[in-house]
Amino acid sequence: DRVLADIWWRNHLQREMSIVVALFTGQYKSLLTCGTCGYASARFEPFACLQIPLPEDDKRSVSLCLVHADGGRAPTQYTVRVPKSGTVADVLRALLVLNFR
Repeated sequence: DRVLADIWWRNHLQREMSIVVALFTGQYKSLLTCGTCGYASARFEPFACLQIPLPEDDKRSVSLCLVHADGGRAPTQYTVRVPKSGTVADVLRALLVLNFR
């Protein structure tokens, strides 16, 4: 497969050579197998964009401004990460963790 992949890649570069192709393209192998006889046919296809799934973030950022009741200190801005389905208690816990680092 390695030799065949190199042949396909060299052929692609002969047709599409540029600095962009050299830096930002690749190739993947697709394999088609006959269900009757088991013969496998491999193709090597160039790609310039490869879509991959990104993990979904289950948290969100919450920004808040803490205003001290005594008025002796200036308000403080905080941003904490909490679960998307979190509660005010989750925000308070995250704020406590932030303050005790």
